[in-house]
Amino acid sequence: MHEEIRIIKSFARRSTLKESDKELLDKYVVNNSKEWMEKTIFQKRVWLDIGFGSGENTAAQAIGNQDIIIIGCEPYLKGISSLLKKIEQNNIKNILIWPDDVKKIIINIADCILEKVFILFPDPWQKRAHNKRRLINAEFLKLLAKKMISKGEVIISTDYPEYAKWMQKEIEKSSAFTYTKINENEVENYAETKYHKKAIKEQVIFFKLIYDCQI
Repeated sequence: MHEEIRIIKSFARRSTLKESDKELLDKYVVNNSKEWMEKTIFQKRVWLDIGFGSGENTAAQAIGNQDIIIIGCEPYLKGISSLLKKIEQNNIKNILIWPDDVKKIIINIADCILEKVFILFPDPWQKRAHNKRRLINAEFLKLLAKKMISKGEVIISTDYPEYAKWMQKEIEKSSAFTYTKINENEVENYAETKYHKKAIKEQVIFFKLIYDCQI
């Protein structure tokens, strides 16, 4: 059995989705059941993009790696609408979408299956009272590690220095990953997100985590 994970939302408000987009989403949405996932993705190479924003990187990774399935997780429906347009315009066949909190789906993803995970510019929740809502914490990283293949990669970015320091401490607490700071140019097929462009005047920090099952 999976260890229980506390579902503390790492996002605030949601938006709305047009009726036409609701119908389109039905073509790509993940059915959050172990049975559906077993039939759909368990025999494939699987990547995960958590909080994909407007889907720039999700689409770029899918186009650049057509032999993988990439699951994009995003609770904001406006962002989902943007990704759906990219999928249709580029005839992308290897994207699935989870339109809710990643913590609700990750427990049903098979262990030892994720090759790569992107967590780009997660909400830093700057107020101290809200720090508990930060997605990157030792508890979440421990659960994520169970889903990774040996030497699987997690790419994380932030433009908030205090959150970067928090991330380092939480990564070290989790004891499941080795990590290093990298440049965005070292992320293959990376496409600048809307949030990255907004943060262009700030120092953007990228971490590359490697899961080592021997740790």
